[in-house]
Order: sequence, then C-alpha cells, then structure tokens
Amino acid sequence: MLQCALVHGASPLAPATSLHQPRTAPRWPRGGCVGYHRQPNPARAVAQDSRRTTVPDEIFSRLKVIDCGSYVAGPAAATVLADFGASVVKIEPLTGDPLRMLAPVYPSYFWRMDARSKKGLAIDLKRPEGREALERLVRDCDIFLTNYRTSLIDRLDLSYETLKSLKPTLIYAHVTGYGERGDESERTAFDATAWWGRSGLQDWVRASENVPAGNSPGMGDHATAMSLFAAIMAALYRRSETGQGSKVHTSLLANGAWSHSMSIQAAAAGAKWAIHHPQQRPDAVHLNKVYTTADDRFLMLNVLNHEKEYGPLLASLGLAELKKDPRFTDVRTAFSNMADFVPYIDSAIAALTLEDVRARFDAHGITYGHVQRTVEALTDPQMRANDVMVDVADPREEWEQTVASPIWIDGIDKVPPRCAPEIGEHNAEVLESVGYSDAEIEALAQAGVIGTHVGPLR
Repeated sequence: MLQCALVHGASPLAPATSLHQPRTAPRWPRGGCVGYHRQPNPARAVAQDSRRTTVPDEIFSRLKVIDCGSYVAGPAAATVLADFGASVVKIEPLTGDPLRMLAPVYPSYFWRMDARSKKGLAIDLKRPEGREALERLVRDCDIFLTNYRTSLIDRLDLSYETLKSLKPTLIYAHVTGYGERGDESERTAFDATAWWGRSGLQDWVRASENVPAGNSPGMGDHATAMSLFAAIMAALYRRSETGQGSKVHTSLLANGAWSHSMSIQAAAAGAKWAIHHPQQRPDAVHLNKVYTTADDRFLMLNVLNHEKEYGPLLASLGLAELKKDPRFTDVRTAFSNMADFVPYIDSAIAALTLEDVRARFDAHGITYGHVQRTVEALTDPQMRANDVMVDVADPREEWEQTVASPIWIDGIDKVPPRCAPEIGEHNAEVLESVGYSDAEIEALAQAGVIGTHVGPLR
C-alpha cells in the first residue's frame, strides 16, 4: 500500500553550509499525544549504558517530514524517520487517510502502528489556501515523501520539479506500485498485487491443492518502505557532500523482484527447478522441509552443512542406530536413499512436541526454525530482548505495544512510540510553526480548508 511524506528544516545531513550553524530545536511540533513527556526508566538506562559508546541522541531531531499520501508503503518510511526523532507531519484529506478504516475497529490497528509519533494536518490541497499552506511547509522542509500516482501528482502540481523550485535542497521520495515508466505505471497497486503477485513470489508459495498462497497484510509494504528509507539516507548523504537535493524512488514491484531475486536469477540461468516451479517430480523427497509435531505445530529443517549436522541430527532424534544400516552409513549414502531416509525423520518428529524437538535440536546444534503463531510474537523473549517488540509511551486500549522499525544505531535512542493523531489533531500547531496566526488558522477552519474530527466518520 502506498503514501506520501514531507520533511522540513535543517538536517544533520543538510548541505555543508548549514552543518556549521548552531543546533536548534525544530519549529515543527513532535508527533504524539499532547502533553506527553518522556519519563526515564532507570533499569532500562543501566542496560543501555553498557552498550553505549557516545552520548545518546535522537539522530534525526533536526529533520522535519510531511507524510502526504495514504496507506503504508510510503508512510512507513516516514515512521522510521520519526522513530529516530524526526518531526513528521502527516497530511491527510479532510476525510482522513483510508488506512484509518482498514480494520473492524476504529482507528485501525494498522493506522496506529504506521502513523505513530506523527502530527496530523487535515487540509484540502485543491483549495488555493491549502496550496499556500503546503508551499510554506515545503520551503522549510528536508524531505517530501509521496506514494501518489503520477496522474494525481500532476493534478495537485506536486512534482519534484515544482517542489524543488520552492526548496532546491529538497529530498523528494516517491513510491509507486509498478514503477514510474511503462504501460502499467498508472495501475492501482497494493503489496498483494505488485510485490507479492507480480514479482513471482506468490507463485513460489503454494497452499492446499497447489493454489498460490495469500500474503500477510503489509508484508511487502514494510519491506518497500525500508528500501525508500535507505534511498532517503543516500540522498541526504549526497546533499551533505554536494549541497544538492535529489529525487529518489522505488516500487513495490522492484522490491518484490529483489526479494525473489535468487529464484529469478536461477531462472535466468536456465535452472529447471526455478523455471518449472512449483511442478515437482512425484518421487522428489527433501530433508529440508516442514515437519509436523505431536502437538500439531510446525518446524522446518534447514540443514545445509550436511557433513557437520548429519550425525547430530540422528542423535537428537534417537536415530543413531540408523548409521548401522548400509543405506544410511553416512550423509552421502543417506542422501542417495533420501526417499527411505526422510520417513524416519518424519516419524521421529511426529512423536515429539514442538518444545521437545526444539530442546533436542538446540542441544545438538541443528539448524531449524519453528513456525511461530502471530500472537506468540507478543511475548517472544528473543524479540523483547532485542527491542523488536516494544512498549508504547502512552498506552491505552488496543495500543500497548508495537513492532519497532528494524534498525538500531549504537548510542542512539529511538523515540518511544506515541499515539497516532486524530484527523487534523495538530492543525493549529503545524500551521503556527510556519507563521500562521490564530486568526488566519480560524479563517482556514471556517472556510473548510482545514478540519478536525475525532472518531469514525459516518
């Protein structure tokens, strides 16, 4: 799913001429609930101090971002920037981003995750007064991020060429579904259609009756957002070296192909297994596959160092006696008789619970992974130990923990996730930050150029 964001103000990677200016706080307001002040956690501070080599800081505290699209693939890149301290303004139409409604509850849990720590500005960009407000923001920004299709960008006059005339050092970040060129560049896209389906990934993953499997919500959007984030970082570095702004772009299709690139490359080299997948020989049997345990859980062996792990694998499952069978004396003979060998592994694993198998495999150094249920991620100690799952700064019903963006920098603090905004919640704060008076803001509201709303629109 796609969207749009703007960043403004002096950046830690701003042009060289601005790097020597005194560091000041951004004029744009920070995201999150009004009145929240971060409280120190002594226990956490002690744990973090052992890892720090520099004074903790929010690395993007001088960056300002406007998120001006919808759904996920673009806005999630702005979320990562916000996680590291950037001031992000989420621009929405007066009716709100449709992601707000993409769940049986309001606001949707998807919205709360990907709009966290942002400020909400609900504004009609088609009105001259709305356009003027946007241009004020652009003149003071670092990054403009959008996932609008080119036709909408043209209608709203939001092209890179137009916006860089307002701010020559602007970083303009664009996400599309199928790329900016070609006959399908204007095709509506979501990650299910472009990242998952069109890339060939979906063809590779089959459900029952050999039907291609569906995707998990947003799985391609968030991967694509990280590519856009990386592109923004490259553009900021270029700006720090040259003083020049840039346009960067990526697509759901390109990121799906990159995720699927090993099999695509194999097909390009003529590998029959890649060309004819998912057709399998009826007699094909593989050790590295999904196994079912006694408690109906699933795990997958991924034994690639066969010489090293063959003996321990047998020992872990109580099958060491198999080595007395001439068919299974060593890994080479076992693999020559795979159709006879794998059923022993199947039966041994099927007699044990997942907990038992994991304990045995861990004790013998076997390479495997278990299929974790989504709800188990909430209490996974490994995820907690590595801050993959984190508590939010302002807990409330259905908003107590969330998934962290997947990068960390030693010595740098992330901003504790704060609640996503209501429609237009921060209109006044955002507009005041670019010079609007109270009277001017009230006039915009009375004219219907900006608006606010709490709760679902009916």
